Amino acid sequence: MNKNSFSFVIYMIHACANAWNKRPSEVYHILQSKGCIDGFLVPNYDVLHTQGTMYIVEDIQEYLKVRGSMVLEYIKVANDKAFRVVDMYHSGIWDKERAINEIRVYKTYDQIAFITQRAIDQLLRMEFFYEV
Repeated sequence: MNKNSFSFVIYMIHACANAWNKRPSEVYHILQSKGCIDGFLVPNYDVLHTQGTMYIVEDIQEYLKVRGSMVLEYIKVANDKAFRVVDMYHSGIWDKERAINEIRVYKTYDQIAFITQRAIDQLLRMEFFYEV
């Protein structure tokens, strides 16, 4: 890990901590235990550091979700093709420029996935209803 990728990893740990309302030390242990730092952030630094912070936070969430770790009870669902693009780059199928162009094509959609009933109970409320 070079100086730039090290700084990037530290920055992303803090960005995830802010987004997930967790301490940076907790986030570090989650990312380290699932291989996210050495298996995703560092190897894909060249592509990832050109993206917006929240896109990367969402990609990290997806990386953890695929590996069976849920750090949130709900997540914003957006730019869901970015993880695939990074995989294509990491696998050597696409070069850096192609990967960056592919990611920039996708727009953010304001969608939320509720993962647990508790999240639904805490975050949603019925304001009205009517019979049809």
